[in-house]
Amino acid sequence: GAGLMPQVIAVAQAKGGCGKTTITVCLAGFWAVQGEQVCVIDADPQQHSTKWIQSGDGPLKSIGLITLPHDLPREMAEANGDRVLVDLIGADADVLTLAVANADLVLIPVQDSPLDIDGALTTYRRMKQAERARGSSIAYRIVLTRTQPRTSLYAAILRQLKEAGMAVAGAELRNRVGYKEGMMTGSTPSMS
Repeated sequence: GAGLMPQVIAVAQAKGGCGKTTITVCLAGFWAVQGEQVCVIDADPQQHSTKWIQSGDGPLKSIGLITLPHDLPREMAEANGDRVLVDLIGADADVLTLAVANADLVLIPVQDSPLDIDGALTTYRRMKQAERARGSSIAYRIVLTRTQPRTSLYAAILRQLKEAGMAVAGAELRNRVGYKEGMMTGSTPSMS
């Protein structure tokens, strides 16, 4: 609606290759299909979100795009739309902390791998630092990606996350070939 601040969502994970871009573009596509005004800030030098969105048709065409922002907090504050999604590079701790400190919601993608758990815990700790810096709590959810439920590894990972006191989202991205196809065809599951 007019005059309302957009919801700013940072997709963050200290480890690469965990599904940040997939979550960013699929959520952007989902909200675009609902008729929302969506902006994606692609802060990852590899620019996967940008390439995916630019290859897209239909609702993806309506998504606003800021690639490689020079001043991330300012771009996050000034971006237009109902929702602003920030696809972050994992390795840069300063950028991650800045983005997280300026977000309304942080999504931390985790694949069922011990390395992703480490990355999630690192991301979580940085988020807690950002909370202290800004003096208020930051809403976040762990989003399980490429999951293969009913495996013992999956159960163990879920248990580890919960034992660490981390909030896990109810929805997850199953291991589906559709996401990889979407990157090729410029679409997302909510469009098919």
